[in-house]
Order: sequence, then C-alpha cells, then structure tokens
Amino acid sequence: MEILRRIGDVLDGRIDVVTGTKAAPEEGNLYGQVKTYTTNAIANTEDTVSHTLGRVPIGFLILNRDKDKSVVYDSGTAWTAANLYLKCGAASTAVTIWIF
Repeated sequence: MEILRRIGDVLDGRIDVVTGTKAAPEEGNLYGQVKTYTTNAIANTEDTVSHTLGRVPIGFLILNRDKDKSVVYDSGTAWTAANLYLKCGAASTAVTIWIF
C-alpha cells in the first residue's frame, strides 16, 4: 500500500495529455497528443501524421479504430518534431492515436 501511495504522490497533478495545440508543460511526467486521422486509401501505404509536441515522439498508442484487423505500425521513416509516419494494414481506416 505504501508503494501505491508514493506513486500517487509522484503523479498527483503531474499528468498532462494534450488534445489540441499547446506548448509543452513546464512540469509533468507524461506529455502527449491525441490525434484522429484516416489512413491512406491503399493499405500498407505510408501516412504522414502531423503533431504539435515540439519534439520527436518516442511512441504512440492506438486508442480507437473503425475497422477490424486494421493494424497500425511504424512505416520505417524517421519521425520528426512535426510528423510521424505510420502505415495501416486496412485501407481508409479512421484511427485515433495518442502520440507521446
């Protein structure tokens, strides 16, 4: 229980998830941006997904997608402070991701 209390003390008020454009917080230990986009009309074709983190992302998590078996994955192109590059195994899939 003590460990959980300490984790709660560390995280209390220090989590920031961005859904729009915003400068990076001065403090906080979790910073990301939620983006929704539609994948390319041709499956397994690179999509450019813009973001406003102001730094190169370290990863992304899938929050939602509208097609079964629509695996979203890193295309292999180096990410930048403005874009990340992803592919999807299904065409024209609406995807919501959290970029961090």
